[in-house]
Amino acid sequence: MKIQSLFLVSVLSVLVSCGGGGGSTTSGFTLYGSSSATASLVGALAAVYPGAPTMLKMKIYEVLVSTSTSCSNPVSICTHTGADALMDLVAGPTLCSGSPAAGTYPCMILKMSDTFTFKANATAAANVPGGVCVAGVDTQMDIYRNAEPDDGNWKDVNGTAIDATGTVATPGEDVVYIFASTNPAAITVATDDYQEVTLASAMVVPGQATFYTNFNDQFSVNGANCWIESPTMGFR
Repeated sequence: MKIQSLFLVSVLSVLVSCGGGGGSTTSGFTLYGSSSATASLVGALAAVYPGAPTMLKMKIYEVLVSTSTSCSNPVSICTHTGADALMDLVAGPTLCSGSPAAGTYPCMILKMSDTFTFKANATAAANVPGGVCVAGVDTQMDIYRNAEPDDGNWKDVNGTAIDATGTVATPGEDVVYIFASTNPAAITVATDDYQEVTLASAMVVPGQATFYTNFNDQFSVNGANCWIESPTMGFR
């Protein structure tokens, strides 16, 4: 089973300045990362099993937002390079702290690696069939892979096609973009369903917010591999 969109956000205890996108700005806005919406939220996908990651690290290179559900004219609010790009969603650190333009942003775009590493907890190890999930063991996933039906269909923010590498068994790292909108049908640049994500709520500035990606109880099996299905996402 191909994960339909792996997502987002948090930094290894690093505060990152966010640039304003033009227009009025406001100070004191903070965006945090979280691996769950609430402690009790459970995914509703079929063929998923109880459990939670005790670590989930991925590389986030840039976060962009748009005031349109189509994700048009996105503005970059955070960039990460080197070690700062490696983020553990479970750690719940600060993603951005700065002064982005005041407004409502129903679209967020992530420039990120298509591979990530997670560790399953004991609950996942006990419930996922076949013993494929082992508690505390690093497991790598590749969400955009060579020779899959969507290979070459993913786009960057300029609409240029991205070629996929790697397989389920042998991940290959590619830089991809994930488009999250409160109305995915309105997205104009990305046209592949696997690259589009439903955003449960918009980001509102000024203030502070936590962007959550809830992977709890989303464990599954992909061949002989421990896998995590697409998370619930939004702001709280």
